[in-house]
Amino acid sequence: MTRSRFDEHADFINNLPSTTGKTLGNWFEVISASKKNKFLDIRKWLQDKHKLATKPATNLAMLYDEHLENITPVVWLYTNGRGGDVGYKGPEGRLNTEWVVGSGDILAIVDIPTKENWFVVTGIFSIHREPVVETFGRLLLERETGGRGSFEVQENRLLIRS
Repeated sequence: MTRSRFDEHADFINNLPSTTGKTLGNWFEVISASKKNKFLDIRKWLQDKHKLATKPATNLAMLYDEHLENITPVVWLYTNGRGGDVGYKGPEGRLNTEWVVGSGDILAIVDIPTKENWFVVTGIFSIHREPVVETFGRLLLERETGGRGSFEVQENRLLIRS
């Protein structure tokens, strides 16, 4: 199993308050407020604005990158004939399911677990079902249509419309 940068840099993270006066959470807030989102931009900004040496600036920029990867929801879609696999990964967990081509104004029909079996199938707490499905639909729509169209959530499926 791959170790995360957070595990690899545990000593660095634990020593941040004494070496920089800020916790990792404080640094993430500062970086987020900067609106910088690329590793090299973040590192340079930390060096220039906060006078950090190269190594701590590099470590903070790498940790922030991994943090964003962990909290930013993503979707994927694979085609196999007139359907395929589709999935979602977000801070709540993962949803892997299937889709088929629709007809008329329905571009795709995506299977989603019902409320009753949501947790059993996904491992994501049921309280997160609605926001996860909404985010899943929005991201799929953006990915597949550039945001044109709409999506509709039904009991056990998500319809992507043109």
